Amino acid sequence: MHIEDIKSKYHYFFTESTTFFCGQGWASILDRLFDQITYYNTVTENRYRSDIRFNHMFLSCQQGNWELFDQYYYNWDTTAKNKMRELILLNGPRIVNPVCTPLVIDKIDEHAGSLTISYKGGNDVIHGMILLAVSMSRITCEKCGHPGTTRGQGWKYTSCDEHATEPNLKFFEDAEGKICATQ
Repeated sequence: MHIEDIKSKYHYFFTESTTFFCGQGWASILDRLFDQITYYNTVTENRYRSDIRFNHMFLSCQQGNWELFDQYYYNWDTTAKNKMRELILLNGPRIVNPVCTPLVIDKIDEHAGSLTISYKGGNDVIHGMILLAVSMSRITCEKCGHPGTTRGQGWKYTSCDEHATEPNLKFFEDAEGKICATQ
């Protein structure tokens, strides 16, 4: 997996102005991160739709209209349906958790030997996933993806023993005027 593959596979997280300044070794971390966020978003959205549909059915049942109930539980036997009717009226509607705001990645960067991800949207769960990816980058070689450690006196970088030599850095100024380096 390469950074370019990440950009195309998870294009819905990025804009035209999203920038990537990190090594190929972290591509697998980013792939796992965006795969998990995609899965989480799908499950959350499906649960949200299911809860809304269930609550609509519950309100109909409360008013004595069991037609939606019969559609919802069409493949259940009569005994199970009757038990479910009691439970629905006893337990009430489901709590509907809102779907989080869409995640938009502004920049993926390296800073002091670890991954930094600037973004908008998401929620606390997605924020935790991003923090985990950043933590993983601190022990993963940025060049090859093998286990590594943070090294360097001035300019910090994370590398395995094979790539432990001081990187041949080229410095440049980004669009925001920040001094950056690349290998």
